[in-house]
Amino acid sequence: MHLEKIRVKKAKELLLTTNLNSAEICFQVGYQSMSSFYHAFKRGAGLSPGQFQAQFVTKSANED
Repeated sequence: MHLEKIRVKKAKELLLTTNLNSAEICFQVGYQSMSSFYHAFKRGAGLSPGQFQAQFVTKSANED
């Protein structure tokens, strides 16, 4: 679980600061399948990667 938290934290950072898509981030943070990444991210963040990116990237873009 500790490794999963680190991976999800890094994935959140990449979703917020890069233009990488979920599949690219999935493999960059060490997952071998999108399904594993999706479920781990949803467990750790409470949202899917796409929902997280849509909610927080849009929100921070509106704050500028």
